[in-house]
Amino acid sequence: MQMFSLPEDAQKYHPLILTTLKRQQENVPVSLERSPFASAYDAVWTISVRDRCHAVGCSQTVSSKGQKLQYCGGCRRVPYCSPECQKSAWKYGPALHKAVCRKLRKFCDVLKLPAKPEHAEDSVVDKWCETMGISLDDVVVIKLHFEDLAFSDGKSNSV
Repeated sequence: MQMFSLPEDAQKYHPLILTTLKRQQENVPVSLERSPFASAYDAVWTISVRDRCHAVGCSQTVSSKGQKLQYCGGCRRVPYCSPECQKSAWKYGPALHKAVCRKLRKFCDVLKLPAKPEHAEDSVVDKWCETMGISLDDVVVIKLHFEDLAFSDGKSNSV
């Protein structure tokens, strides 16, 4: 397997490209990776149970904030602690919500996922997504977005 190094001018590259390069550096065998369908579903499930702000660098939770988080008006899935954090996640940083918002909403709408979906086995999710005609391209973007968000935060937000 050929290894690639991250370019010195990494800010010039799209975050999804950088995430792919980082994963290659980790030397994760492809056979050990989960399917993009299962990873995207798990990302939706994870954000539904974590109740924490998803702006890079923000660690506010329902407990620390003392009130409910607000959800993105587009996808209605990703929580933020303030309008400032939502704006920051949309416009700035390595994991732009703008890049995934419509795809995430479409994914959830087509699967008719409730606000707090049940956890499901990978094989069940894969079959369900294929039956419902979910776009592989869209779920790859969702999967990579949440991996990049977890990597950027340096926290255990992984999918």
